[in-house]
Amino acid sequence: MSMFKTISRAFRFQSRRSYQTYYTPKYGRFLRIPMDHVPQSLGIATARGDNPCNEDRLAYGYMNGIKQCNGEHDSPFFYGVFDGHGGSECSQYLAENLGRILEENNFANAKAILHEAKSIGGYAEKLKSPFPLSLLPYLRTESRVWQAKLYYSFLDADLRYLRANMSPDSEKAIPGSVGTVAVITTQTSKPYWDSDAYHIHLAHVGDTRAILCDARTGRAHRLTFQHNLSNHGEANRLQKYSVNFCMDSFGQRRFAYVANTRSFGEGYKLKRLGVSCEPQLTSLSCLRDDWAFLILVTDGITDVITDAELTDIVKLSSNPQDAAQNVLRYAQSIGSVDDLSCLVISLPGWGRRTINDFTNDLRDTKSSAPIRPQ
Repeated sequence: MSMFKTISRAFRFQSRRSYQTYYTPKYGRFLRIPMDHVPQSLGIATARGDNPCNEDRLAYGYMNGIKQCNGEHDSPFFYGVFDGHGGSECSQYLAENLGRILEENNFANAKAILHEAKSIGGYAEKLKSPFPLSLLPYLRTESRVWQAKLYYSFLDADLRYLRANMSPDSEKAIPGSVGTVAVITTQTSKPYWDSDAYHIHLAHVGDTRAILCDARTGRAHRLTFQHNLSNHGEANRLQKYSVNFCMDSFGQRRFAYVANTRSFGEGYKLKRLGVSCEPQLTSLSCLRDDWAFLILVTDGITDVITDAELTDIVKLSSNPQDAAQNVLRYAQSIGSVDDLSCLVISLPGWGRRTINDFTNDLRDTKSSAPIRPQ
């Protein structure tokens, strides 16, 4: 997978050169385009909060290793945001490897992945894939194929990380991570930003967030929901298998002393209790003028900024790179203490976005209010 990087410091980034770091158009003159040199296409910003180190990681890449059903199609683009906890080992692993695992996934090892996942026992033993093995060869629509690839790739990445960091009989806890991944595809030889139609495929676990901005109205549309006990579906899922619920000092319900009920890593013990990495899956078919941009963020931002504020800050910025940095500056100015990360991906409707500010008064009020210690 080309153009694949890992972001690890505030407004600075480190790259692993095991992958090419450019996009080459499928046809026409060959022009190598480094993504981090195109601020009008992709915005990247991350910063450490009050933690000793930044446990967030961002990743992006051009999956030129994937052969589309039709050879005329351009290859997909991969974007991901990962929020580590208990250390950065898991988020770092995902940023470096999940894109490659997804790129190489052709369902050949799907049976082995399910078998290994179920062998963990407990909740995992009753794992039921929404994409049964017998039906994988017959998936025809692009959305179903990509959802299945994302589902099995999430499971595969989780199992590889667990296997590399602990023995199956160990009860210890290890660092984990939540995350949101977006894959953007087209059915033409052009990249998505130059196409009349494109597709967005999302996979999500935990409390990171994906938000689309409607190019016509300027309104925010959240694509992900948080996996915790305040989610009725998650509470019902876990109550069937576990009674490890408690209250924290703020009156929030907790499960097995973790904030998120779906996550990568954590350890085999929590997998048996139901802390799964089965992702929420979403696919959208989009036309050129539908959406202005896609935002992927960690909870260091969404804990203090609403979806509407986020989209207003981005659409009022000159380009996605300025937008990502403006989001971080605003979050820090109103008291965010967690690690903060933001990816802003411009979509074909960016140049036609509605420039209206729905939250100007709210942002002024929050900016002028004294910051309360957290």
